[in-house]
Amino acid sequence: MTDEFVYKYIRVPGLLSNEESVKKLLGSSVQLEMRSISYEKLLNHRITFSDISCFNDPFECNCNLILPDNYELSNKPKERENNFRMLKWELGGKIKEQCHREYRVACLTNRFDNPVMWSHYALVYYGICVAYKRSDILEAVGTQLLKAEKVKYCSETLSLSGIKLTKAFPKPRFTLTNDPINEEQLLNVMFTKAKDWEYEQEWRVAIKTIPEPICINEYLEEKDKNYLYCNINRDESGHSHRSYFKIKKYYEFSCIPHKIYFVGNPVKTDRFWDEIKSCIPNAEMIEMYPDTNEFKYSCSK
Repeated sequence: MTDEFVYKYIRVPGLLSNEESVKKLLGSSVQLEMRSISYEKLLNHRITFSDISCFNDPFECNCNLILPDNYELSNKPKERENNFRMLKWELGGKIKEQCHREYRVACLTNRFDNPVMWSHYALVYYGICVAYKRSDILEAVGTQLLKAEKVKYCSETLSLSGIKLTKAFPKPRFTLTNDPINEEQLLNVMFTKAKDWEYEQEWRVAIKTIPEPICINEYLEEKDKNYLYCNINRDESGHSHRSYFKIKKYYEFSCIPHKIYFVGNPVKTDRFWDEIKSCIPNAEMIEMYPDTNEFKYSCSK
């Protein structure tokens, strides 16, 4: 295993002998559908960058708010405590909104032989693990690239400083300004997760979204479900001007896999296996099986 490749675990639809039992296990069929979408993207040589709010970690982008030294919320401890709680709530919403509008992220891993990852993301080995070259991914995203590196796993959330506050009227408290959060700090938060996720050994790639200007009628209709519709109020030369635009919820880039790993023989006889080999004929197919003497996999080609 080298640093040349990164990996993505994907469920292959239709390989399960009892699909209904898996639906009961997951609690719904939605997650199965999402994995089918990943499979379709694979066949079309596409890698997807998603909104971070769609990820499965409820603590994504959580951080510790560091307030300016000169802030004054209230002379009363109770009100000071309540205002600080509201500021943290506002900051959480502000971070998610900024990520929602400005960033999309692809999540991969540095390991193809992680038993827990096979269980969680390839649906108990009824799936595959796809190997991409890091250089291919970075070349595909081009100038939209913001950051690509390993996720850091910490026991505590990162601290976010430099947050600007303003007086909130009529109540005697402070609120956040409309200024965007520093991008470098926010990207650091996006690339930090709790230590419980360390087994994933995740490698993330973040890109910048490209807003597309639209007219107010298109904004109000919101016809295309593949887009996020937004508006922003700009102050230009003392005159307020509201702009409307749409942003892709998902970005896709062409990226051809170099290797495909699978566990066990049954997958070979399935019609989906023929489909994979037909759509990605040049990928190296590698079968893995559990070693009988150690907690690791052995590979055969």
